[in-house]
Amino acid sequence: PSYGTIRNVDNLVKSLKSLDDGSVEFRFIAVIREPVARAISAYGMKRKIAQGEYAGLSDSEMDELMLQQLSFRSKGALPRAIIDGEYGDALAKFLESFPKEQLLVVNSEKLSEALTWRRIFQHLGLWVPEKSMIQEWLLEANEKYQMIQKKKYSEANVEYYNASQDVRSELTRHYEQHNERLWEVLDSPKWW
Repeated sequence: PSYGTIRNVDNLVKSLKSLDDGSVEFRFIAVIREPVARAISAYGMKRKIAQGEYAGLSDSEMDELMLQQLSFRSKGALPRAIIDGEYGDALAKFLESFPKEQLLVVNSEKLSEALTWRRIFQHLGLWVPEKSMIQEWLLEANEKYQMIQKKKYSEANVEYYNASQDVRSELTRHYEQHNERLWEVLDSPKWW
């Protein structure tokens, strides 16, 4: 597993190509999240772990910082938390080196659905469990995840970042062209 972004997709492809001796067909899964929610979550994580300038900021101060950083986009100086949601170009670069059939792109919002997991197992050439079995696994995993998240936020003594509508609108504007590129690369209708 690796975390591939627009910034490191060239290195990721190069590393994978160095492993390809032709004897095995690679299968890849890219899990992508709606980019506005992804960026807001990334900023919230920075506040939760008290990273640098984000430590101790209120929601309105976080909004102000995010809007300020978004204003730098015309200068090409956006932070990683925003750039990492620009999926289209990264996937296009990846598909220049690997056939589309080897890549399954999954909407992270669908990871709670048994059908998505059946597609993942099938894509990987693995035994595909029955829907009911996957639903049991998902229920158990979700319960554990919720407990872990509650514990993390209570230990950090911080609330989840609730971005303003202004921030959400500005992020939506920013990602509009990137999302169009994504749908073009995937040859897919819009997911969000």
